[in-house]
Amino acid sequence: MRIKSLIPVWCTLCTLFFVQACQEFESNSFTTYIGVLQDEEGSPVEGVELFFGDRFPQEDSLVYELPFIYRQRTNRLGEFRFVVPSRNFDEFYVIWVEKPFLLEYEQFNQQFQLPFIYPQESGRDEQEGIVPVVPLTLITP
Repeated sequence: MRIKSLIPVWCTLCTLFFVQACQEFESNSFTTYIGVLQDEEGSPVEGVELFFGDRFPQEDSLVYELPFIYRQRTNRLGEFRFVVPSRNFDEFYVIWVEKPFLLEYEQFNQQFQLPFIYPQESGRDEQEGIVPVVPLTLITP
């Protein structure tokens, strides 16, 4: 008799828990990393495979062997886009290209030629959730 009286309370608590969980998921936002890949003359580069992950590659490591979250080819305008849940925004993400290519870019007032870049969230548009990646130039050493 006592157990039967607890069933409605238990059902109510479970329902409230699931409703709250669903609301949190539905209101979850995403962060979009967008950028353009160009050649050394400034023309867009189509069809280059880029990888997006959360690992910290070393300069002398085999970057293409790292596990990745997403893999994508640039479109005819050289554009790329990676979307991740905003709740994971505390992660440090990295974008890289396979050997033999390198990415040339300016960041922190310095020029880099590396197979990877760490997109900086400082340029993040809070309303839209967009992080623009600095212009990237694809070079072959």
